[in-house]
Amino acid sequence: MSTSTALAGLGAVVSGAAFVAPAPVLAQSASEPDNAIVVTARRTEERLESVPLAISAFSAEALETQDIKSLNDISAATPGFQFQNQAGGGSGRNDRSINNLTFRGLALGNVSPISQGGLVFIDGAPVINASVPAIDDVARVEVLKGPQAAYFGRSTFSGAVNFVTKSPTYDFSGRVKGMAGNYGSNAVSGSVNIPVIDQMLAFRLGASHDFEGGQYRNSADRSQHLGDRKTDAVSAQLLFEPMSTLKITGFASYAVSKDGPPAQAAIKSSEFNCDLGGTSGGYYCGKLPAKLPASLIGGNYQLDQRAYDVLIANSAEYPTIFDPGFNKSTGLKRETVQADLRMDWELGGGMVLSSITAYHSDKTQTGLDLTFRDTSDIANPTASLPGAPSYVKWLLNYQTYVTDFSQELRLTSAQDQPLRWTVGASYFTADYDSGAIWGINPYGTGNSSTLTNQKPKTPAIFGAVYFDVTPELTISAEGRYQWDKIRMSVLASAAGVYYDSPIVQQATFKSFSPRLTVDYKFAPDSTAYVLFSRGYRPGGFNGAYDALSDTEKAQIATTGGSTYKQERLDNYEVGIKSAFMNGKASIRAAVYVDKYRDGQVSNSYTYYPDGSSTINLLSVVENLGAVDLWGIELEGNVTPAEGLSFNGSFGLADSDIKNFICAECLNIGGTTDATGNKLSGVPRLTWTAGVQYDRQLSDAWSGYARLDYRHRGRQYVDNYNAAWSRNDDKVDVRFGARQDANGGGGLAVEAFVTNLFNEQTMVGGRATDLVTLTTNEIRLALPEKRRMGVRFSYEF
Repeated sequence: MSTSTALAGLGAVVSGAAFVAPAPVLAQSASEPDNAIVVTARRTEERLESVPLAISAFSAEALETQDIKSLNDISAATPGFQFQNQAGGGSGRNDRSINNLTFRGLALGNVSPISQGGLVFIDGAPVINASVPAIDDVARVEVLKGPQAAYFGRSTFSGAVNFVTKSPTYDFSGRVKGMAGNYGSNAVSGSVNIPVIDQMLAFRLGASHDFEGGQYRNSADRSQHLGDRKTDAVSAQLLFEPMSTLKITGFASYAVSKDGPPAQAAIKSSEFNCDLGGTSGGYYCGKLPAKLPASLIGGNYQLDQRAYDVLIANSAEYPTIFDPGFNKSTGLKRETVQADLRMDWELGGGMVLSSITAYHSDKTQTGLDLTFRDTSDIANPTASLPGAPSYVKWLLNYQTYVTDFSQELRLTSAQDQPLRWTVGASYFTADYDSGAIWGINPYGTGNSSTLTNQKPKTPAIFGAVYFDVTPELTISAEGRYQWDKIRMSVLASAAGVYYDSPIVQQATFKSFSPRLTVDYKFAPDSTAYVLFSRGYRPGGFNGAYDALSDTEKAQIATTGGSTYKQERLDNYEVGIKSAFMNGKASIRAAVYVDKYRDGQVSNSYTYYPDGSSTINLLSVVENLGAVDLWGIELEGNVTPAEGLSFNGSFGLADSDIKNFICAECLNIGGTTDATGNKLSGVPRLTWTAGVQYDRQLSDAWSGYARLDYRHRGRQYVDNYNAAWSRNDDKVDVRFGARQDANGGGGLAVEAFVTNLFNEQTMVGGRATDLVTLTTNEIRLALPEKRRMGVRFSYEF
């Protein structure tokens, strides 16, 4: 479907009333007003229309109705928020190893689990690497756009996603759910609510299994699917109220993900259609193809005895973070632990003392073919070297392990006074091991990265003051001062040799992140606001560069060095929120202008290691980015008649590069200047439109039908803006019925089809071809095809 057709569809929604809201509960009327949604963006409960911030909120019912179960799904339904599994860049893998959150078009090139522009939170506590809890445990998801450091701290200088978990109740109840779909997809989950002491102690226990079948076959092994993803999880929640003024809640989960080889591919020099004079030869210009021939989708993932010995048994004894036997196959294995404990104590006079304590861990190992293609028919020109494979092969293992701990204490004044305030302090620390990369390459076996350990420690103080000049007019001042104390230790060289003494770098990055707001309540459930906010992302170290010899450094034309400084984002925003028609319609709109300065740009350089004739790649972070961004975000819904609801959203995210020394641009077009270009990796235009109809079928059953339309405009593959993805238009349909049992609960069934018309749009990023190590390639995340199936749930 064309963009013009899509816009016409959006116009129909606008004429109906307004723009998007999250959809309602399965088989329940969509007329529930948005003012029933409570959010905690400022660490206290407030109605969505009352908070002078750009927020998209999804209730538990909305998550279920739209079958939202991942950050990808949340991104598809939220203007100003973009999430996709890693594509392009140094590794380009389309898997769940690194989660990169992008807000308002600010795609960052230097992202690691401990240094992100946007971060996931569970119950207000930071979660490194954005591991998402099982959606069955979630009561609400809040997507906050723009700098959020004032309340959420580090790594939120462009936005945050907060998952609020369900609290147990004092009634015995439970639920089971199931799903079966094409490609062998299946899911089953269950939870039970257990009251122990009435009005004092209760638990909720849950477990889930989710398997998403891969939609592509490996051309190198037709029996193997690409894109299989499986997650098994268990969880527990606690509610303890020993007295009327004290409430303690807790959440804990353990999950194991086991994915097959990722659904990815590459466009290589043999498929290029232009030559722009770049230093790495030809390139692909214009729209990416709609699809690739099946013969180009594949990878060499077979673990024969030699590959097993190198990757799993680590026969070459390369530096590792943990026992490689953790994952005895190719693809990804991840083990996560998440736990938080929250206390809210009413002190009297309306004051509340709150504490949030959290711990998370993420252990991941991935076996990946970096040729991004079946190369078993390409003879290896270096096959005569000892241990070298007979054909070109890059099969590597990646390991990362990160743990984090955080503690926050906060004192909040009474909320029914014209002058309100909050003061608090927080502490965050993490332990991050990375750079364990080894395996088989065309020269034999090898180690491909320096092994590093990073330990950030971030104490902070924060506060806020809110003053009602009149009952309608409020001015607010919020801010956080933090000290990011970062220590990096380089433990082993890229050659796989441990240093006698680690190379240690450390620095403290200080920052003050303010937010100033003026908001005016011009009608009931209606707010207009203007704000300024500033966010920082801490600096860091180029440990791999620092580990090079002087002769190796001399080959790399970087303007940076061992240390790069923190980057800054200034956000100017005006917005309006309103619920009207007696709660049957609502609209939320925001317009923003952002200034991104001292941006951390990750550029890849080639060099020849001392005493070697083989070329190597090195990624160096440099403070070269300066970008102006602006955009519009609209959401809303309307219920014009009983049982009939419309909703939709619109997002415009534009950018203008002011300064950016761009190494990939040199490889593509022969220049490092990207001035005036758009940032790659994000669509400029997105919109959604949905309609739902609910009807009572009998005294015992109600039914519904729902249609959702999602449009994502083209996005550039590279900062040179030579190649871009096609427009992406997807339609989802759902039909279902629910038993109206006395006292609630009962059976619900649904049939669904996502991507009804099997739209296939590839996204990707420019990288270096690891077959040649000298030419361009575009690494692609293969699109989701049509999925269909049935779901059921039973509540008791």
